[in-house]
Amino acid sequence: MTAVHLDISSDRLADAGSPTGKVSDIFTDLPDDLPPIVHDLAVQVTDGAETPYEKAVALQNWFREDGGFTYSLAQGPDGNGSDALVEFLSDGPGGRVGYCEQFASAMAVMARQLGIPARVAIGFLHPDPDGPNQWVYSSKDMHAWPELYFDGAGWVRFEPTPAGRADEVPSYTEPGSDPQDEPTDEPSASQSSSAPTQPNRPRDTESAAAAADDQSSGGSSVPWIPTLGGLAVLLLVAGGLLLPRTLRARRRERRLASGLAEPVWAELRDTAVDLGLPWPRDRSPRATRAVLVEYFGAPVGPDTVERPAHGPAIAPEAVGAIDRLVHTVELDRYSRSGASLDPVRLRADGETCVAALFGGAARSARRRATWWPPSLTSAGRAPQYRLPSSIRVPGSSPEKSDRLQRVP
Repeated sequence: MTAVHLDISSDRLADAGSPTGKVSDIFTDLPDDLPPIVHDLAVQVTDGAETPYEKAVALQNWFREDGGFTYSLAQGPDGNGSDALVEFLSDGPGGRVGYCEQFASAMAVMARQLGIPARVAIGFLHPDPDGPNQWVYSSKDMHAWPELYFDGAGWVRFEPTPAGRADEVPSYTEPGSDPQDEPTDEPSASQSSSAPTQPNRPRDTESAAAAADDQSSGGSSVPWIPTLGGLAVLLLVAGGLLLPRTLRARRRERRLASGLAEPVWAELRDTAVDLGLPWPRDRSPRATRAVLVEYFGAPVGPDTVERPAHGPAIAPEAVGAIDRLVHTVELDRYSRSGASLDPVRLRADGETCVAALFGGAARSARRRATWWPPSLTSAGRAPQYRLPSSIRVPGSSPEKSDRLQRVP
């Protein structure tokens, strides 16, 4: 791929004109019911800053240094939406701890509160060199950051995530910096030493005339078509990496929230398939339970080893959860009156069992189950069986028989 180092300086961003009419209004839109604390904090943090650039730098420094934030993958608010945002921004127990997506989205929302167009980008940190002119991008390097729009420069990256994840900030976010200070040892577009780099926006009449002459003579050195093509390929690759994980997460959420025993049981089956664990075919739920508990482990945490210990003694809470789930499935399938379903309990037991299966699996199996789950393909799905329509279970109502026909 080809990359371009933009000639951006702090002075140029500080002198940027109004973005009004330059980008769509969607980049400043906010929910009507956004809690007031977000606006209040944005105003408080940027107090004394006069230009949009100074406000953006103040927000970045607040997240990285002045606001008392900590980077962590293991801690931070659960879920998403306004409540999670407020919890992340609040200075209290459990607050101001999170990972890059939370830092990026929080800064973008606060920038919009100040009238600065903002969006969130997802990509990679600096790659690792792997031979001459070759670099390796890894999924462990995936990262999120906010981009703010400045007239004459376009969408400009900022880095609010603390140094525990992102060690450096772009040089142009440090007032008084020079574009030559930006590091150039990572892969980038090769530049001819005989051709001066053109600025993004002419700052005086002489440079404007020179830029016009270069444009009219076809002297632009920016390879726009390869650049845009490379970005498109990168976006497609990133989307391809994220799509299976997203689809699998949505299916799991839909099943656990169904309030029904069969979807939760199907989720356990697919989790086992994704992790490469055995799932006995044509066995009763109770027999399947006896196999699964041998693979239960403690929930995954920061200290989880490559190959964690597993077995029923490691996760007694999960054993109790699967026992309740098996009992519910048996009543739902085989009893005349069916099971008395408790949606909250079903979801909690399902989540506990799924967490235990992940906790007992090797790290490589967890990674495969997360990023490329086999259960999404037809080869990884359980066959669906139906009783013939002419069969009726003695002593049961037609409705009960119809329900039994839908059981896998």
